[in-house]
Amino acid sequence: MELMPILEAYAALEKQGVELYQTLGERFPDAQGSRLWAEMANTEASHQAILMLAMDWTHTWSGPKSEPPIEMGDLDAAIQTSGDLLAEAARPDLSFVRAVELAVAWEEQELPRILAIAPYCPGRGQGQLLAMVAEAVGHYDELAALARAAGQETLIPRIEALRTTAEATVR
Repeated sequence: MELMPILEAYAALEKQGVELYQTLGERFPDAQGSRLWAEMANTEASHQAILMLAMDWTHTWSGPKSEPPIEMGDLDAAIQTSGDLLAEAARPDLSFVRAVELAVAWEEQELPRILAIAPYCPGRGQGQLLAMVAEAVGHYDELAALARAAGQETLIPRIEALRTTAEATVR
């Protein structure tokens, strides 16, 4: 599959990530959680912007372009998962604990998507996507703080696995 439609789909997914974290911030507005949810949403917005820049760089790149090993079914599955997470975030009976679990699930879907396309982005796109992965370490700190606030220490190993993958990628 060509890179451009993948980047477009992934940018749209990042917009849904912003919506997810904004929704959770509105649902759980305590002082600590509100700030953390807002930071999570802001980071997703920066991811969307970086993917949009990667689309520009891909569009203007005059050299050879490689196609990532991503199929339409992969995109469909990512879109479905994102929609499912957003739908669950809107449920009236959603608990704070489940909200944090949804956030971890979002991040577990997002990182592999970005890592799968970064090597195929031409020009500065690859470097920008890898810089996005590098800054995710702080993003995971916020996620861990939410997990602790929810009393969900059991989520910390999953968050640490994301951090380890991100750090190993950008070394």
